[in-house]
Amino acid sequence: RVCLGRRFLLRLVVGADHKSCSSAMLSRVVARRVCTCAAGGARHLHGSTLGFVGLGKIGSGMVGNLTAAGAKVIVFDPHAEALTSAVHTCGATAATSAADVARQARVVLTAVPNDAVLRSVTEELLPALAARGDQPVHVSCSTVAPLTARALFEAHARQGVGYVSAPVFARPDGMRRGEATIPMSGPAWAKDL
Repeated sequence: RVCLGRRFLLRLVVGADHKSCSSAMLSRVVARRVCTCAAGGARHLHGSTLGFVGLGKIGSGMVGNLTAAGAKVIVFDPHAEALTSAVHTCGATAATSAADVARQARVVLTAVPNDAVLRSVTEELLPALAARGDQPVHVSCSTVAPLTARALFEAHARQGVGYVSAPVFARPDGMRRGEATIPMSGPAWAKDL
């Protein structure tokens, strides 16, 4: 599991029918401590390669936490200054596009501002992930409408790609400190990578 914060990670438990990605899934929320990223308890990700698309205030903090934990992070953002900053301040590796990120990493996280941007990024990301053929996973860290999350889950499933909805509850300064709550919903095999 990837540790993106040091607080409790909320896992959304939706039973056997993980396709029912709606407000009803909030009825069974189970809190469990997955990992602690506090000093002395950091999760080490040495040798892990992760992709990341979207380097805004939340995304850049997440990338910093991932690289600090030892992961190799392949990043892309359409804004050159955000991309350059992630490379220079976090030690991430720049990609030329979202599809390029997917070609280099089996697990790709996205942190984008809204439903429309997430759909647009997914249009580029999904075919490249599907072409990998190794059960890749897209973890969306954006807060989007349930209808968008459900549609994206179904589109990913049709192509053999896992889709995990994991919106981040944190302020940018909290994310940089590794303080975030991240609920997760998606197929068990994709959440347990």
